[in-house]
Amino acid sequence: MSATYMHIGIPITNKKPGMVYNEGAKFWVSNVDDYDYKIEYLKFEEGTPFPEEIHRNPHVAYKVDDLEHYIADADSVICGPMAANDKGDRLAFVWKDGAILELYQEAHQAAHAGRAEISPKGKLRTILLPGKLCRTPDGITVCTGGGQGMKTMIAVGSPNCPSLAALTSLITSL
Repeated sequence: MSATYMHIGIPITNKKPGMVYNEGAKFWVSNVDDYDYKIEYLKFEEGTPFPEEIHRNPHVAYKVDDLEHYIADADSVICGPMAANDKGDRLAFVWKDGAILELYQEAHQAAHAGRAEISPKGKLRTILLPGKLCRTPDGITVCTGGGQGMKTMIAVGSPNCPSLAALTSLITSL
């Protein structure tokens, strides 16, 4: 398991120049690369789905390789896991040792951990990949499953990181 520091998130009450508005979640966010020390400023608007704990307290964000493992290790979950973007990345906010942590997992890391989130026909699904992903020299990723409700999937991708787009295009109904 690995966790890599990403940024510190600080809620503010006044919008800073250069902040971008997330209309769906009703908050303003700065680019962490605009500030020294990788600071993300957040200004939440009325009606945001994020809990008050996130509005009032700073958090430290980590990129993790197995979101479910780190969620299970937390003291409690504030919110999530949830989609972070349309690329399949996911995040969760948790309490751990008296601090709020944002746990962020990129889609390719989820696939390597043996699970992937896809959105076939607009419905979000989590796919558990039995035996994780198997790679062959020609770049074909083969996931075979047995047992009740398991499907056999064959996805085309690079030998190092098969694309979730390839998995998504192959799964037409679940």
